[in-house]
Amino acid sequence: MPNFTLTIPAQSRKKLPKDIIMTRGLNDTIYVYSKSDWKKVKKKLANLESRQSTSKALREYIDLFKKGAYETKINSKGKLSIPEYLADYANLHKRSCSLCWIGDRLEIKI
Repeated sequence: MPNFTLTIPAQSRKKLPKDIIMTRGLNDTIYVYSKSDWKKVKKKLANLESRQSTSKALREYIDLFKKGAYETKINSKGKLSIPEYLADYANLHKRSCSLCWIGDRLEIKI
């Protein structure tokens, strides 16, 4: 499966550890987390899933969010290899993308 390669700017690279987790976000966005932040997110999601009041639609989104997670590394030149299924989800092949920090995560979107 071919991957999409993205160069992370030096300023954003400083904030990210080499080992990261990427997953599907909202509105065709890829969310990028450090491993430690991803563990925190998974714990919050597990707590949310365990509530009886959580809707079926939300449970399905949480499942899609977790199943889409992909562990990878940023190489020494700042290149990030994004798997095809995430690049397709975010439509990265169609045009240039932007990077935006939202709290503890980096968002990749067109």
